[in-house]
Amino acid sequence: RIVGPTLGGLAMAALGVAGNFFLNGVSFVAVIFALRKIHYPPPEPDDGSATMWQKLADGLRYVYDRQEMMTLITLVGLASTFGIPYLMFIPLFARDILHVRETGLGLLMAFSGLGAFLGALTIAWMGRAKRRGRFVVTAGVVFFVAIILFCFSTSFALSSALLMVIGYSMVLMVATVTALLQHLSGDEMRGRVMSMYATAFLGFAPLGSLL
Repeated sequence: RIVGPTLGGLAMAALGVAGNFFLNGVSFVAVIFALRKIHYPPPEPDDGSATMWQKLADGLRYVYDRQEMMTLITLVGLASTFGIPYLMFIPLFARDILHVRETGLGLLMAFSGLGAFLGALTIAWMGRAKRRGRFVVTAGVVFFVAIILFCFSTSFALSSALLMVIGYSMVLMVATVTALLQHLSGDEMRGRVMSMYATAFLGFAPLGSLL
């Protein structure tokens, strides 16, 4: 998150956008190699008493009937739709507002990554935060306010600092929601609950980017 965007900005300046995409594609060879080395235990046999759609419906009812889970997933869906797509706009701001070239874009993304890294360190240092629901809301408010302020910034230094705050608060919010959902859900439903969380977090972001 920190080194990668910086190198990406330098590579874009040297090789162009197409060259950067090519390097990104090549980098996934290492991921594929690592995945092929993972050996999973055989899955437990399914008793066949319920179809996939019935299990999915059970999971949806399980989340809907628990206000805390429903609130957390709704919060993540809103952040994913209206907040996280800010990443799509950083190249536009770098070129037309801040008037920095590819290296500047890489540095902006690196500051966002630095904030995310510091957020992860904060979560590890805090351990289990007290009043985690209020903690999530506070982090979400800081996240959205920092994005709004970034929209009005015409200073590269201020924009970099705000992107660091955005990355920091986003990780605090997302990591805490992830932990809360896993603690709130029972063992038999945890997989379905986390799949709904992943859909809200990853599935709504492209819709927000399009919007």
